[in-house]
Amino acid sequence: LWLAQVVFGALSDTAFACALGAALFDAWLCGERAHAVVSPAHRGWRHAARAGTVAAITFVACNFVCLWLQAAAMSGSPVSDAGASLW
Repeated sequence: LWLAQVVFGALSDTAFACALGAALFDAWLCGERAHAVVSPAHRGWRHAARAGTVAAITFVACNFVCLWLQAAAMSGSPVSDAGASLW
């Protein structure tokens, strides 16, 4: 159980860093008018927006899994029955 907590915690931290980096990169490229289709940075702007969305979804999912695993660890119940401990 502890190994899964460490793995999902690290994945959550990495996803947060990627989401923050993509958001900052997106803001920088918007200042450079990369949202215009004729801009040479348009492709990078699209990739930054897509990567930020994927990283944000991964971050939320990993936080939910971490919460579930922590509830199982604190209650002493199996992982499948940890939902009752959350409420």
